[in-house]
Formats: sequence, structure tokens, C-alpha cells
Amino acid sequence: MLEPGCRVRATPHRVRAGAASGGPKFVAVRHMRPFLLAVALMFWVSDAFGWENFPEYQSLTEVEQESFEGPSTLYSQYFSDLLAYNTPPSWEYDWLSRNKALEVNFGSLSTTRFMLANRLKIHEAISDRFEVRFTYFDESNLERQSTHHIIELIFLPWKRLGLVFYGEPAFRKPNDDTGLALMLRPNDHHEIRIFNTFVDVTRLKYPDNPDTFLEPDLPYARGIVGRTWSDASFLEYAARYETPTRWRFFNENYDYFYWKWFASFYGRRRLSDIHAAAFRIQFDRKHESRHPTGPVTAPVGNWYTNRLSTSAEWTAHSLTMGLAFAGRIWNTDRGIGFYRDWLPYLRLAVQDTWTFTYILALHQESGDEQIGIRPQFNRAFEHRLNISYGFSLKDKGRIVLLGSADLDRFGSNKTWGGGSGHLQLFF
Repeated sequence: MLEPGCRVRATPHRVRAGAASGGPKFVAVRHMRPFLLAVALMFWVSDAFGWENFPEYQSLTEVEQESFEGPSTLYSQYFSDLLAYNTPPSWEYDWLSRNKALEVNFGSLSTTRFMLANRLKIHEAISDRFEVRFTYFDESNLERQSTHHIIELIFLPWKRLGLVFYGEPAFRKPNDDTGLALMLRPNDHHEIRIFNTFVDVTRLKYPDNPDTFLEPDLPYARGIVGRTWSDASFLEYAARYETPTRWRFFNENYDYFYWKWFASFYGRRRLSDIHAAAFRIQFDRKHESRHPTGPVTAPVGNWYTNRLSTSAEWTAHSLTMGLAFAGRIWNTDRGIGFYRDWLPYLRLAVQDTWTFTYILALHQESGDEQIGIRPQFNRAFEHRLNISYGFSLKDKGRIVLLGSADLDRFGSNKTWGGGSGHLQLFF
């Protein structure tokens, strides 16, 4: 089954800044120590927090540069909401082991926002040497909005080695991405992809808006992704580097600078018919800035975002015990901000239909109010109960509906904490 539930009070918008590529570095070592310690302590610990899926297809978009990511868009229950709305690791194995699958996941974050985690894949072998794939996904939350549709042609001159040609055609051609990848297949259930994506490949020569990339700082996304799956167990590992990019906006009179690196591990191990363990960890570091080239109305400045999301869970019979952690550091020319969320949880499945999940959330935030930190929410506790009901579609998938209750406000008109819906189909 699964786990979900929540509430909100923020709108997805961000905060921005400007400086030169690479810009001045504002990170003080003493401020990084708690974050690095958390990385070390939590490396063993993963299903929460708006995970980034499909690392091989992610890249810089026009939406990314519209505003700086920061605490002003978030709220103290945000990560508790995401934990409640995410699907369990067992769903990932079902996804990996099918050639054609659809998932629709949405959860209410506020009166104006849904969290979305939708994806579709169609893999079709044309012959022993050629395969066609289509992948679509929409990952939207208060930290990021990422929507892509990828068409791939895979050529396999050898059984264990192939070449991948992929692209993302768009109505506005400057948004087209293309890429090349080397695919290794150690066995039929293990794929390794070494990729290079040419981002917005025609924008430099054929822009349809008064903006362009400036050479030599052009956007590429490069990295490696591996996935292996067997016997209800799986492992995904990934690393990606998005190259330093300089993007000039002529009408707005600023240059936008950007780079990012990303790493993740995600796995589940079935230990017996009644025992399983799962973990997930993602870390990324991003720099973005705006540097004025004339009179400018957009916010300018320099912004570094460090994000760590991790969790682990243990399942015995119908009971699952888990611990999740989310850490954020925003290091800017306006100040520094910290978010830390610890979320232990218990999940009980009853007869494969009802699932009851208790989440205890401790939220910590500190730093400069100028970038959106609210000291009054530091060390805020929340207790919530999520109740979901699942409908089996036999071997074709499942549907899960979830409601969440705020136990701290139980009995008041604010007991309702949100709801979500989840659909998984195989065809």
C-alpha cells in the first residue's frame, strides 16, 4: 500500500539575486558543519520530500530562472506533507519491472497548489537491435517544477552495449533538448547510462524571445544513471553535473548565471516474504545569480541552494517503521537560512486495503528573516494521522485515496490536514 496526508499555506514562487558566474562565495565553514554532519549521519537512512526522478532527463528550463529557490515559498509542515503524499518504495519495483506503466500522484498543499508526481513510460522493441522509448513526467511542488517528454531511439550493435539518441521536441523550438548516451547492460535487469544532454539546443542561433545563451557558457547536463531490479528488490544510483551557463535577457537587462550538481541512491531489498528494507538519499547543490546589464526591475543577487533529502524504512509483516530527514541551506548575499526536518513514522497495513500512518514531525528553521526565515516556527512539532484506502486492479495496478488529520488540532475545524490520490496502471 502507501502513505500520504497534509496541508499548506504558501505559493510557489521564489526569490532571486545576481552576480557574475561563480560569483562571490558566502558560505562560512562553520555554517556548513551541521549540514555536512547531517549528511554523514543520514547516509544510511529514505520515502519523502519531492524526490527528483529521471536524473538523466533533468536540465535547466525557463521556469528555473524565473525566481530563486528559497524559504519564502515553504512552510513548517511542508516536508511532513510531502512524506504523507509519496508512494512507498515497493511501487518503484513495479514501475521498473514493466515496459509500459502510468503513475498519477497528487496531493493538496494549499487552497491554490497541488503536489504532482506523474509519469508515463512506453518501451517497445522494434527488433533485436532497435528499441523505441517514450517517457513523460511532471514533478511539481513548492521547490521545483519539472515537466519533460522524451523520445528515445536505442541502437544495440551488441547485446550488452548500445547507443541512445534522445530528444524533447517542443512547440517553441528554443526549448528543444537533444542528447546522446552510452548504454551498458550487464544483464537483462541492469542498465547503466552515461549521458550528455544539449539543453535548449537551438536557442543560441534561433531564439524566439529576446534572450540567448552566451558562449562559451552553454548549458549541458552530463552524468551517469544505473538501475538494477530483481525479485522485488531494486537499486538506482545517479550523478549529474549541469555546466556553468550564462543566459542573457535583453528586455529585462540582466544576465542569469547557473550551475548545479546532483547525486542520489535509492534502493529496496526484500529480505524474506515478510521483511524488507528501503533507503533513499538525494543531495544537490545549485548556484544561480542575476547580474544587471542596465536598468533592471527584477531582483538581483547571488544564491546558493544546498538540499539533502533522505529516509529509510524497515517492514516486518504489515508494520513499517521509518525515519526521514530533510535539510536545506540557502546561502545568499542577503543572508543565510536553514531548514531541518526530522520525521519518524509508523505505517500499519490492514488486509491490503486500509493503511494507517502516524507521522511525528520536528521542524527547525533559523537564519536571516530577510530571505524568508520565520523564527517563530523554529522547533515546531506536528502529529498527524493519515488513513488511506486502496483498490486493487489485480495485475493491472491499483488506486489509493488518502486523507490526513492534524492530531494537534483534533476536534477543531482545522482537524482536516489534506488529501491525496494515487493511481498506478500497467498495460
